[in-house]
Amino acid sequence: MTIEDFFVRKIPWGINSLFLIFEEEIKQQCGVLPGYMKYLPALSRYGVPSPVAAIIRAAGVSSRTFAIKLGTAYPFDKGRPTVVKVTDWLSNLRLEDLTTILGDEGRARRVFIELQEAQLGNPGVEKFHESGWDDIEVRGLRFYTASENIRALQIGAKVLLFREPDNPYDPNAIQVLIPAIEQMIGYVDRDYARIIAPALDSGISFKGSVSKLTSPTKYFPLGRLFIQILEEA
Repeated sequence: MTIEDFFVRKIPWGINSLFLIFEEEIKQQCGVLPGYMKYLPALSRYGVPSPVAAIIRAAGVSSRTFAIKLGTAYPFDKGRPTVVKVTDWLSNLRLEDLTTILGDEGRARRVFIELQEAQLGNPGVEKFHESGWDDIEVRGLRFYTASENIRALQIGAKVLLFREPDNPYDPNAIQVLIPAIEQMIGYVDRDYARIIAPALDSGISFKGSVSKLTSPTKYFPLGRLFIQILEEA
């Protein structure tokens, strides 16, 4: 195990696991679960003091200092910051806006390029809604599951999202599983996975459900399956 693996993955995952174990007890003691608590793994991983800065680093900004500065500029009149809201705000920042926030055009250009390379303009962002993503296609049905498993699904049925960072073809891979049988049925479309995966790795939770099913065809013998992914409150 490398030092990077220990601090970047093991510790945040450990904190997230402890949080899940004690979540109900914390709610009972506090009445309402403090909003910042679910971001503790992300704060630990990225070494930043705020959830907004952690989301900004997960979105592709490599500099801790720049992420913190951007985090202080986030317009909190938009309401409680979520992955969707913060990433949507980032995707609309112009180079001039970044220069104003960071105080230097060279720094701003570096961040601008990082955000471009993070694919903030890809279809995954273009389909942002207030609370998440609608109708994301599950890829690879024919290779990972049987037709009876797909036929048993109903609109609104819960699905699980499971990261597969060691996938040799896509380091952002996210498996989609049916909870009842704990079987993988496919993968989240990679245009969306490259946005959602860093947030999942940071300990931010998402929930998935079936949003649309199509009938089998010649080219899609199991039909097509689409899911909605929402950030958990």
